[in-house]
Amino acid sequence: SGPDRFLGHRPELRGLIVLVETYSVTQLSERCREEAARFQRSGHSDPAFCFELFRRALTLHHDPAWSALVRQYEALVSRWAHEFGAADLDEEVTAFVNQAFARMWQYGCKAETAAKLDTLSKCLSYLKKCVWSAVEDHRQRRRHEIFVDDWQRLEPDLPPNAGPEGQLFSKRLRETVRQLLEETVQDEQERVAATMLWVYDLKPREVHSENPTLFASAAEVSQIRKNILKRLKRKLSEVVVEELM
Repeated sequence: SGPDRFLGHRPELRGLIVLVETYSVTQLSERCREEAARFQRSGHSDPAFCFELFRRALTLHHDPAWSALVRQYEALVSRWAHEFGAADLDEEVTAFVNQAFARMWQYGCKAETAAKLDTLSKCLSYLKKCVWSAVEDHRQRRRHEIFVDDWQRLEPDLPPNAGPEGQLFSKRLRETVRQLLEETVQDEQERVAATMLWVYDLKPREVHSENPTLFASAAEVSQIRKNILKRLKRKLSEVVVEELM
């Protein structure tokens, strides 16, 4: 049960836990705020009241307890979002706060997850992971959009007399190459290298000079270019085979 999980090897707390379970959400919220303030002052607090809010919200799916949780921790979640770089993205921090709580509700309420969140520290750690996931997912989507926008610069101009068939072939070729490049580039380092090498036509030493913290040397940039081209060549060969079949 909830109390048994929370007690662990401290049976002397059983009376306190049972008492906490009789509290109303309003009473729990007040005590949770008091204990949080106490922790900020002294580094010590009683986690039972805040944990009981989590237990009711995640295990019992109790909406009032969940609403109280959001009010209690939205400032902390906002601070975590800032720590993870949310302010540098083209999105309001409040959006990441909402997404983090939505993830906590969606996944934390599952029985197998809720069973593991048997202490306040574990609940808060899981909530922090939800914040990181919300920020990181947005960052990855934004990187993908920038990658596509950058590679559109490579689209060649069609000759003035290009007919419908030529236009269709050129469009299809560009889409195929862009798609293959997106599939070939594996991480942020390769994305930056590919963009600067082939979109902005920089040399490896210039790429290294522009990004000294991302690349150890120009030789590393050159090796990354070889790796990308090797994988891209393999993918292009597969496409040609598919077209001929």
